[in-house]
Amino acid sequence: MRAPLTRALALAVCTLVGSVGCTTMKTSNTARTGLEQLLISNAIDQSLDKVNFEPFAGHKVFLDESKLESVDKPYLVSSIRTRLMHSGATLVPAADKAEVVLEPRSGGVGTDVVDTFLGIPEIAVPGMPISIPELQIIKKQNQSAVAKLGFVAYTPGEQQAIGQGGITLAKSNDSNWFFLGMGPLQKGSVRSEVKREVRTKSPGAQPLPTTIAFASPRRPLVPTPTPGTSPFEPSGRVRLTGERQASETSEESPFGEIRATGEFQSIPE
Repeated sequence: MRAPLTRALALAVCTLVGSVGCTTMKTSNTARTGLEQLLISNAIDQSLDKVNFEPFAGHKVFLDESKLESVDKPYLVSSIRTRLMHSGATLVPAADKAEVVLEPRSGGVGTDVVDTFLGIPEIAVPGMPISIPELQIIKKQNQSAVAKLGFVAYTPGEQQAIGQGGITLAKSNDSNWFFLGMGPLQKGSVRSEVKREVRTKSPGAQPLPTTIAFASPRRPLVPTPTPGTSPFEPSGRVRLTGERQASETSEESPFGEIRATGEFQSIPE
C-alpha cells in the first residue's frame, strides 16, 4: 500500500516542480511622474508663501502674465490669482480697468537629481571581458525642485512702481535611502505634504455618489396644449403680468417659482 502512495506523491511533486507559470501585465506611465509635478508645485507654494498680497486688498488688480515663462505656468498663475482674491483684491481683465498692475516673472522653476553612494564602484578586469560588480553599502537618491519668482507692481497709466517688489526663492526635495540594497527610507518636504494631506479630511465634504441616476422632471418643460386650445389667451396675445399677479396666477414651474419684475440688481463697480 505504501509503495503506490509513495510513487503517486513523488509523481505529484515532480509535476509541480517541472511546471512553469507565466503572467504578463501591461502597464503605462505618464510622460512626467507624479513626484516631479508635486516637487514643482510644492516649491511654487513655498515661494508664494513668502509674498504678502494683503496691500492689494480693496483694489482692482490686473495680473499681467505676459513676461512669465515657466514650467507648469497654469498652476503658477492660478495660485497667484487665488492668493490675490483671498487677500481681498478684485481681479479685472484689462490694465485700463485696474488700479494696480501686478507683473510676475520666473527666475527658474525646475528639478534636479543627485545620486550618491558609499561602497565599491564597478571595476573592469584588465584583459578580460568581465568586471567586478558594484557594491553599494549606503545609497542616497535625492530629487529636488526650486522655484525662484519675482514680482513688480505699478500703476497702469504712468507705470510708477508701487513698493519695491522683490524676489522669492524656495526649494522642495524628496530623498530615498538604501542600506545594502534594502529600502527605500523616504524623507523630504513632498513626502511630509503627502502624508499630511492624505490623512486630512474636510469636515463638510460629502463623497460623490458611485452610481449615476437621474430624476424625471415633475412636468414637461414645454406645456403640450390639448386639442382645440391654445397656450396663449383666446385673443392670441401673450399676457404679461406684474410681480404679484404673476406669483398668484402662474402655475408651479419645474424649476421653482418664476416672477416677472422690472427691477435689476446693479453690479458694484
